[in-house]
Formats: sequence, C-alpha cells, structure tokens
Amino acid sequence: MRAPTGIICRYKRIVLIDVEGATDVSEVGALPRKGLPDGVRPVRKRTLIDLLDLRHGLTGESMPEKIEGLTWGPRRADGSRTLVVTTDNDFRDDVPGWVWVFSVPEAALGAPVGAAGAGSATAARAAVLTPTRRPCR
Repeated sequence: MRAPTGIICRYKRIVLIDVEGATDVSEVGALPRKGLPDGVRPVRKRTLIDLLDLRHGLTGESMPEKIEGLTWGPRRADGSRTLVVTTDNDFRDDVPGWVWVFSVPEAALGAPVGAAGAGSATAARAAVLTPTRRPCR
C-alpha cells in the first residue's frame, strides 16, 4: 500500500505492551537510536492485530494513511472484547472517515505479553478476519 506521500506502507499494527519489569525512562533526557544503555529493560510487545493482513480486507487504495483512534467497546456474549478502530478524513470532504470493529478473544488479552501461556496474536488474528467496516460521512 502506498501512502499519499508516495512511501510504501509496510506496517499498520495494533500492539499490546507489557510494562512489568521495564525501566522507567521518563527522567532520561534522550535514549540512543540503537541499543539500550546498560540496565535499561524495554517494555515487551506483541502484535494483536496486523491491519495490513490480507485476510482483513483492509489493504488497497481505500486504506487510510493513518489510524486516528482506538477504544475498547462492550464485551460480547461470547466473552470477547470489541475493539473500535477509527480514522478521520483530515478535513477533506472527498475522503470518508472509517470505523472498524474487531472481535478480540479474551485469550489474546489475558496473560501479560511475555508470560508463559500468554494469549497468542495468532488467536487474535483468527478472530478478526471480517471486521465491520463503516464509512463516516
């Protein structure tokens, strides 16, 4: 997928992070571009949803350049969570905003990211093959 800037988009992922055990770097002025200073432990992360996964049907010219909003919606009858993903139209009347609603199984969220037995991103992707897609005009 090519963004309006002409850059080819390679990644559009929603990730889960786990800050347990990570170093608080809020008081550090700057971190190096590559590598970490001794003693700094990063957050752990894993992909929850890869928006460019072809199974979702969200790739192509109509896929917006950037995602603008994420929020958890209500829990579904089967125990899964709804995840609402939105874009806006950057004040352009000829471009729709979009709302996608994904169903995310509890198993994909349950355990911390780095924990043994943590829900896998594969389980999450398998449950979100057909998101609801609605243009907002």
